[in-house]
Amino acid sequence: MASQKEKKSALDTQQLLEDAKRYFPITDFRDFQQQIIEQILSGRDVYAILPTGAGKSLCYQYPALKLPGVTIVVSPLIALMHDQVEHLKEMGISAEEFNSSVNKREQERAMRSVEKGEVKIIYVSPERLLSPAFLRFAKRLDVRMIVIDEAHCISMWGYDFRPNYTKIPQFIQLLSRRPIIAAFTATATEKIGKDIIKLLKINKPYLVNAGCVRENLHFFVKDTKTIGEKRRYIHAYLSKHKEMSGIIYCSTVQNVLSVSESLRGKKYAVSEYYGELSKEEKEANYQKFMAGETKVMVATNAFGMGVDKGDIRFVLHYDIPKDIESYYQEAGRAGRDGQRAECILCYMAADVGTYIGYLEVQEKLAEEKQNPIDKFVLSLSKKRLWKMNEYGKEGIGKTSDELQNMVSRYFEDGKYLEDEQIADYAEKLQKQAQEYLLQKADLIPVLYTNETKVAQEIRKGNYEKHEKVTLEVGRKETGKYVTFCLSEKLNYFDLMIADAVYTLYAHGKEKFYVKNLLELLSGDPSATLKPERTKTGTVDKRSEIVRSIEKMSQVTIRIDRTDGMIGFSLSEEFGIKILEGRFLPVEKSGKNGYRLTDIPPLYRYAELTNGQFFTIPEKMLAIKKENGAKLPSSIENLKLRHYLARRIILAQPMRLKRGGHPVSNIVRFVQEDKRRIGMFQILNLDAEGNQYVQKRRYNTLYEKIGVILEYYKKMGRVSSYSFIEQDDRKSEQKYSGIEIMQEWKIK
Repeated sequence: MASQKEKKSALDTQQLLEDAKRYFPITDFRDFQQQIIEQILSGRDVYAILPTGAGKSLCYQYPALKLPGVTIVVSPLIALMHDQVEHLKEMGISAEEFNSSVNKREQERAMRSVEKGEVKIIYVSPERLLSPAFLRFAKRLDVRMIVIDEAHCISMWGYDFRPNYTKIPQFIQLLSRRPIIAAFTATATEKIGKDIIKLLKINKPYLVNAGCVRENLHFFVKDTKTIGEKRRYIHAYLSKHKEMSGIIYCSTVQNVLSVSESLRGKKYAVSEYYGELSKEEKEANYQKFMAGETKVMVATNAFGMGVDKGDIRFVLHYDIPKDIESYYQEAGRAGRDGQRAECILCYMAADVGTYIGYLEVQEKLAEEKQNPIDKFVLSLSKKRLWKMNEYGKEGIGKTSDELQNMVSRYFEDGKYLEDEQIADYAEKLQKQAQEYLLQKADLIPVLYTNETKVAQEIRKGNYEKHEKVTLEVGRKETGKYVTFCLSEKLNYFDLMIADAVYTLYAHGKEKFYVKNLLELLSGDPSATLKPERTKTGTVDKRSEIVRSIEKMSQVTIRIDRTDGMIGFSLSEEFGIKILEGRFLPVEKSGKNGYRLTDIPPLYRYAELTNGQFFTIPEKMLAIKKENGAKLPSSIENLKLRHYLARRIILAQPMRLKRGGHPVSNIVRFVQEDKRRIGMFQILNLDAEGNQYVQKRRYNTLYEKIGVILEYYKKMGRVSSYSFIEQDDRKSEQKYSGIEIMQEWKIK
């Protein structure tokens, strides 16, 4: 007779199931679904290995609807995200996606819906996670759960390692509260699992390992020595399964086209799917296959992620996949309805050469770049490829059970990565890569508001390359310091370009052109890149800007936080790792375009501190003279207006603290006080030539400064200003600075 506890458990299960049925078209929970759902709803972290088709989506989608606040799902593929969001909407569940396929207007609409509480589930790509706009948005939300789909991507041991997944731990640290973390994958060895738990900082998770065996799938390896044999086998197989729905996977687009043409010649109704097709063609072919208008889909591995078609009765691999993980993912798209399905690999030994050639090219590139992660991942890729080849070669003639056992052993022990072939070199490579990965994952912000103190310090003067500069941070009694050094000397114009690039990125413009930077820095959409004529020659504005972009994409910055009083590093204690990377990570995009590939390190700190970024309003840059004429956008004028605008804006917090009383902001032209050098030196505006030329030059600059400050007076940014008179016999300068009076009234 059942006990009271058992009766209550059965009742709870039934109630949970009945409630889930209100949202999702299910008849019963699959293995492990109920346990995972219950653990998440109790507030516990989860790490689950569930085979493809086991219903992992329900494990987090249902709890997301029952938990307060919002759930963020990190997913690696746009197509997968889009399919999931559309599927949820069809069921009447509101969801949104944030990735590069969503335009700015649609993204803003989605953000408004989420903030109104109309959306419970957000899908986001790892690349978008730490973008300034999304980060500010996420920090305003009540995020109760973070779901990491395809969690193996965070581990270098994973077959599909994605460096952008290392941004997830940083993102979680910056939320107002720590959410529940739920990590899911279909393919993970013990080593990968340890990485997932460690890197994501999953706290005492509920662990589920459902293995990879699915009883309804039947595996076979067909020995095919020539392409002709492959074709004959496929034709013979399809002739016996004419009414069945299935997928044929090929490793190249050329093979997709060749196979589909061959099948059409035999009057089979087929669709094609590969990356180079247009969005419209992909959608049309996908819909035909899903509706059953075409029974067979011939595709590359671009097809399949998120496809929820239960009656796929076979998956044929025309070519050998690159590894067993990929093969099992793709084969697992068969038989999602639980009925019998067949997974067949056409093995031809020569096929492995397709991947070998690709890996060798990538190895050469990794060697040139001296990238430890790329080197290590490629070494693992080779091992996985040979293991896949071994499965095909030794699997000929084996039963389905024997083949499934081969796959199970592969995932259970993971020893194929630890054989004698790794040797000392590979172990060292792995250690370097792992340290680099942990370094990126553990990075947290240095505490400053609009800019970091490091960025402010760099703007005070032109530091020599490799010069170590130590700054005091926090209260004086703490004795904490930040030390930085640059690999190359940067001038103020370089930093202006960095500001402009970052501002474009912060407003969603990842790809940009040189003219975009000039328009932003001058506040003038009509500004041209025509060379400017000066008394000393002609200045090519385009070349000046390009030179700064390319220079800064190579410069690296190294930042460390140390305890100066005791003399040892506090990196471990504070969870702060040394950062060493490109100052402005920009790459060429097309003939004249550029693309920012990551948030620049200096701004990464400022951005992650309080969700703010420093941008000078366009109105403060679009300077006009008394007669209404624009101040020309010469390099010199850009420096002047940019510098003065920055000094005025940065004084704002001081003004507000003083309760709106006038505050004097003195800008010196010449200063010898340690690093507080003068405005002209910072802007590299010192005139060459004799003292009379310099005097004339300075007077011209003062006139321009007067034009800019008069404009700010009209804007209400400046109450009044006056030049500080101080004769300097050495250079015969009349002025040494400007005293700018500012008054802010608190409303």
